[in-house]
Amino acid sequence: MVAEAYATLVREWTTRAGNRWPINNIRSAGLRLRSHSDFADIQETLGRSLISGEKRSLIQGEKKADPLALAALMDNNWFKFPVKDELYRDTLERKSRGLPPGLFTDWEYILVFNHKDKEYLERLRAAVLLARGIKFVKEDMGKIRLLGEYSGNKEVIIYEPKRIGEEKVQTREGWNGCVGVIKFAFKAFLKKQLGWVQPSPAKSQTAHD
Repeated sequence: MVAEAYATLVREWTTRAGNRWPINNIRSAGLRLRSHSDFADIQETLGRSLISGEKRSLIQGEKKADPLALAALMDNNWFKFPVKDELYRDTLERKSRGLPPGLFTDWEYILVFNHKDKEYLERLRAAVLLARGIKFVKEDMGKIRLLGEYSGNKEVIIYEPKRIGEEKVQTREGWNGCVGVIKFAFKAFLKKQLGWVQPSPAKSQTAHD
């Protein structure tokens, strides 16, 4: 949900500056969530997680966004647009959901954070083609990319912050670092794959990141 919220803020920044926004629709989704997943039946009948034979059942989902993760994105002076406060409130109340319809036919890119998720989707794509046919998988759509590949670092995996202390909790500082990588990598993806032009501070007329 953090990445989707950030994309919404970048879209607002871009359009307010008068620049072209190259994306029609953006949606976050949980890969192994049953709720609202268009592919739950295929995932369940496979009986395994699709990753190295490791058993892993789908979970229900319907969980709200992590407040610390969202605060790392929203609780600052960047992107001070009227839409920001409403987006913050709405995202806090939204619940996690599974994979959307048309995942491999209507969405040009699918961005993931680690190799396991990439492998999961590649194998799921093959399973959907086998089970439902070519109407549900287009060759030029559903291109699966590691977001971290655009970060400029050798390490292409984006990890959640480590859990520390006796209670094994994540910290705001940890999420600040994670969200910072997501923001940098997403802007680099927009530039490289979609020809996005980053607005100048003068054009955007607001603080930005």
